[in-house]
Amino acid sequence: MNKIELKTGTVEIDHKGVLWTRFRDKATVELEDAKLHAQAIMALCKGIRRPFVVDGRDIMGMITDEAQAYLASHPGIQQVRAAQAFITNSLGNRLMASIFIKLHRPKNPTKIFNNSEKALQWLAQYN
Repeated sequence: MNKIELKTGTVEIDHKGVLWTRFRDKATVELEDAKLHAQAIMALCKGIRRPFVVDGRDIMGMITDEAQAYLASHPGIQQVRAAQAFITNSLGNRLMASIFIKLHRPKNPTKIFNNSEKALQWLAQYN
């Protein structure tokens, strides 16, 4: 199994070993949803460190502060997340990613990108 479908999005590992999270358009991710995302990430990663992508292109939605804090500080995720790239093509999602980085200070390298090619190039150093 390389992909897990959740109520608020999907988590999958691509052929290069990169873990992609895509939230559903207009989804509101609350703490319980974040816990399900964390379980999916742990099930897919199986203890292997991987580069992560959060693909926020062409979606609108919200992740509560509580859910953001949980995903940023979850010890299991911190162990398997080598680095994290946010990909966005909207100002709103770019601001949300910036706030996430500033408020929750992920322990892994984290950057925001406008396209997947640049994000994957940056992540390659952590693969």
